[in-house]
Amino acid sequence: MTMQTTSRRSLRLIHRLSIGSTVLVLMLSCLVPLVSRAQSKIHSEGRTKSPYSKKDLLDALRTNARTKELSTKQFVEYIEQRGVDFEMTDQDDLVFRKAGAGAEIIAAIHNNYRQPVGAPRSLTINSIPGECQVFLDGQLRGTTNEAGLLVLRPVKIGSYKVTLRKPNYRDQERRVMVLPSGSAESFFLSPIPGRLNVTVNTDGARITIRNVGDTTRNAGEYSDKVPDLELTPGSYEVEVSKPGYRAFNRKIVLAAGAPFYLPVTLEKMSVDEMVAQAKENYDRHNYSAAMALARAVLTIQPEHPKANDLLGSCLYFQGQSGDAMPYLKKAILNGEPKSIQVLHRHGSNWNGKTLSPGRLTLYREAIEFSSTDYPDQSFRIPYSNISTVSIKDQTRLELKVRVKLPKNRKESQEEYNFYSTDAVATGRLITCSQCSTIMRFALQLLMEFRPGS
Repeated sequence: MTMQTTSRRSLRLIHRLSIGSTVLVLMLSCLVPLVSRAQSKIHSEGRTKSPYSKKDLLDALRTNARTKELSTKQFVEYIEQRGVDFEMTDQDDLVFRKAGAGAEIIAAIHNNYRQPVGAPRSLTINSIPGECQVFLDGQLRGTTNEAGLLVLRPVKIGSYKVTLRKPNYRDQERRVMVLPSGSAESFFLSPIPGRLNVTVNTDGARITIRNVGDTTRNAGEYSDKVPDLELTPGSYEVEVSKPGYRAFNRKIVLAAGAPFYLPVTLEKMSVDEMVAQAKENYDRHNYSAAMALARAVLTIQPEHPKANDLLGSCLYFQGQSGDAMPYLKKAILNGEPKSIQVLHRHGSNWNGKTLSPGRLTLYREAIEFSSTDYPDQSFRIPYSNISTVSIKDQTRLELKVRVKLPKNRKESQEEYNFYSTDAVATGRLITCSQCSTIMRFALQLLMEFRPGS
C-alpha cells in the first residue's frame, strides 16, 4: 500500500466523525505512516499532548469497531505514547470490553494512567468495621466495603471534614487534608455500648460478669446490684452468689444502645447443703469460701459440730490459731472429733526404729492414737489417764500415759513422742520446721479437755 493511499484513508475516517470529536483529531496524527521523519514527528507530538480521556477512547473504539481502520497493536501503541487521564474501575472494564477493547487494550489502559498536573487527587479511607458510610463536608460520597476500604476520586486538594457513620456505632469525625500526592486515613468506630441492670432479692450478694468471648477477663465484680452498666455489645455470663444461697448463672446477649434488665431471685440452701459445700471448698483449700458458708450455718445453728470444725480448721490454716481454738473445742464437745496427722516414736530409746506415721484424735471424753506401722502401740484412753504432757526440745509433743497395751498384762506407764509430718530423722537427729507450731497447737487443744488443766 502506498503512502498516498494510507493518507486518503485517514482523511476519509476523520471526515465520517464529527468535527468536534477530540479523539478524531488525536487519531489524525497517529494514522500517518510510522516511517522515516513522520514517525519522529508523531512520537514528539505524543509526548507533548495531554493523555486520552475516557470518552475519547470509547468513541475511537466504537468507531474502529465499525471501520477496522486500526489494529490492536496500533491502538496499544497510541495509548502507550499519550497515556490516559483516568484510572480504570471494574465498571470501566466492562464498558470498554463492550465497546470492543480486548485484553491487550485493557491492560494498556491500566498501565498507562497519567494523572494531569493540578488534577484532583484521591482520598483513601480505611475503616474498622467495614461497611461504613463516608461523608465529606456533610455529603455522602460512598460506603467502605466489607474489608473497610473506599477510594474516593476525584477529590480536590484541600481540607475536608470527614465523617464515618454506621448503625449501632459511634460516629467518627475529623479534619483531613488531601495532599497533591493523595491522602489515606484510617478510622476506628466504637460500638455503642449496651446497658446492663442486675437486681437481687437479698442484700450482700456478689455479682460477677464475665465476657464470654474472653474467658480470661472479667467485666467486673459488684455487690448487691448493677445499675445501668455500659458494656460492649456481645455475650456475657452473669453469676450471682451469696453464702447460704444457691448460685445463679445466666448467659445474656447485650445489644448496642439497648438496656438489658436481669432480676435475680436467689434461693436459700438447706443447712446440709451449706455444710457439704463448705467441706468441698475446704478440701480444695478455698478457705475463704468455706468460712463464709460455715459462718452462714452458725447463724442458724450456732452449735452445729461440723460447721464449727470447718470454721476452726480454716482459721488455723490461715494462721489464726487463737481464733480457731473456740470453734474446734465447741465442735469436739458437740460430737465432731478432731484428728491430727503425726509422726511418732515410742519409748525412751530408738531400738532400731524410725519415725512412723499415725493419727491423734481428740474426742469429748477420750484421746486416741492410731499407729499405721505399729498397731500394737495404738491406744484410746480417757484424758484422766494422761500423766504428763509437754513440749520437749521445741519440737516434740511428749505424752506419758497409763495404758494397757497388748504386750502387757496390766495397765502400765508408757511414753509417746509425736512430731509433725514434715519431721525427718537422721540417726538420732530429728529436723522439723513445723513441729513447734503444730505440736504446741495440739497441746493447747488437748489441755482444753484434760482434767485439772
